[in-house]
Amino acid sequence: MDAKIERLIELYRSFEFLYNPKLKDHKNCVKGQLAWQTIADEFGITGVYHQINRIFARFISCLLMYSLFC
Repeated sequence: MDAKIERLIELYRSFEFLYNPKLKDHKNCVKGQLAWQTIADEFGITGVYHQINRIFARFISCLLMYSLFC
């Protein structure tokens, strides 16, 4: 098997919550995005950070809106 594919599988397995729905963090979007960012960084893939940044910004704005109305 190609070394890059083996490395990808190894990295994916290191984040068990990505594929194991029995773990409490399986639905944790922030942890999932950070895990995928780590994997992307390992392979030199760019652009994923900006996607994470947008998701985080939306999350913060939702928290701010929620705190204004409560």
